[in-house]
Amino acid sequence: MSRRLLVSCGFNSFPSRVFASHSNVDHYAVLGLKPGATLKEIKSAYYKLSKQYHPDRNRDNKEEAAAKFHQVSLAYEVLGSDEKRRAYDLTRIRTSPDLGSAYGRRPSTSEPTKQYTDIDIDYKSFEHFQRKNRQRKQYHSHFEMPEEFYTEFGGKRREFKSEYEPKGFIHRDSRTIQREEEELLREMQREQERLQRKYPIPTFEQMMEEKRRKERDETRKQVAGVIGLATLGTALYLIAKKFFR
Repeated sequence: MSRRLLVSCGFNSFPSRVFASHSNVDHYAVLGLKPGATLKEIKSAYYKLSKQYHPDRNRDNKEEAAAKFHQVSLAYEVLGSDEKRRAYDLTRIRTSPDLGSAYGRRPSTSEPTKQYTDIDIDYKSFEHFQRKNRQRKQYHSHFEMPEEFYTEFGGKRREFKSEYEPKGFIHRDSRTIQREEEELLREMQREQERLQRKYPIPTFEQMMEEKRRKERDETRKQVAGVIGLATLGTALYLIAKKFFR
């Protein structure tokens, strides 16, 4: 029985993977906003809530505040970026049928979606898509705050590291894994060649020449020693001969 491989690639496949762990989180509700909120409204809501739930301002309930602060920061990271917000909105529309007609789709400037099969699959395009997805900035536990946020804490920029970051997962097929392993091996080989150029291993001829040079130096030292002893003996002989004359 032949297996038929259907792989859907393009912009629309990115949100379902990246936002898989956040599909049930309504970032608009976290910030107390509606889906059509402007960027100014998003920044204003984030500025207000981030101060309200910052752990430094909730020392008596620091753990719960940190969790809230993480949700607010993650919501701002998604909605504060046009690209991430567009992807998130598409994910909301796809996972919630009721939103399909209620929320207007944002125009997309990305490449059109392609359908690949095991017969006519374009591997170069597929690999380009995989590489492009891996190069996208992933969600992390370090959040960039607006400049005005730091005035509330003495004007000093301080990085907040959240311990409540949910773990995400991006699928990697066997071809991607194999290619990454080959790239790693090539990088290791290049590093080894660089070290060999910096610290070259002597050839057999170089080793023999070095050995002969050491032997010549040793011979010269021995000859110099013999000449020195002979000179000293001659001098002593002449002195003794003159003294006992």
